[in-house]
Amino acid sequence: MKHIKYSQDYLELVLSLGERVNVDLDERQAESLVKYAELAIEWNKIANLTGANSIESFITGHIIDCLAVVPFLGHGSLADIGSGAGLPGVVLAIFEPERYITLVEPRGKRSRFLQHIKMQLGLRMLNIKSQPVEQYNPSRSLRYVISRAFGPLNEFLKKSIHLVSSQTEVVAMKASVNSRELSEATAILGPARCVELSVPLYDRRTLVFIKKT
Repeated sequence: MKHIKYSQDYLELVLSLGERVNVDLDERQAESLVKYAELAIEWNKIANLTGANSIESFITGHIIDCLAVVPFLGHGSLADIGSGAGLPGVVLAIFEPERYITLVEPRGKRSRFLQHIKMQLGLRMLNIKSQPVEQYNPSRSLRYVISRAFGPLNEFLKKSIHLVSSQTEVVAMKASVNSRELSEATAILGPARCVELSVPLYDRRTLVFIKKT
C-alpha cells in the first residue's frame, strides 16, 4: 500500500475508539482502517454501500462496531455472509491480515468495491465471492460464519447452514435479540448464547453465538 498522509484526527479517533472496545491497534492498522473508510465514502456515490455520509460517520457507525467483535473471536478461517461494504470482514482482515477470510456478497457493485479494497490495502488472505450464500461452497472448513446485516436470525441460519460443521460457530451481530429468535435458532441449528457488547454511540449491541448439535 502506498504511503498516504492520513488526517491525524481520523487516526486518533480510530485509535481512541479501538481502546474503548478493548482492541489494541497499531498505527498501520489504524491507517488502513481510515483508508478503508475513505474509499467506502468515495465509492458510496456509485455502489450505495452505506448510510454513512462521511469518513467520520463510517468510522463511528461501522468500523468500531466491527472492531468490538475482535476480543470474542478465536483463531481460524471465517466467512462474512452478505458482506455488503465489507462489514465486519474487511475490518477483521485489517486487524488480523493472516486470517483466511471470505466475503460473500452477491451484488456486483459491492463485490467490485471489495475487490478494490483487497488490492488497495494489500489484504492477500482476503477472498471475495460474488454469489448468493446458497451457492457458496468453501474450499476449507470454517471456524466462524458471521453476519452483521443479513436480516432475521432464522433466515441467516437457514441460508448458511450448509457451511456449518461441528467445528463451526455461527456469529450474528444484532442490536438485540428476543427469546423467540433464540428458540428458533436453537431449533434450526443448536444452542445459542448471547454476549452484550459496549460499543461507543450504540445503545445496545449483541453477539449471538450458535453451535451445531
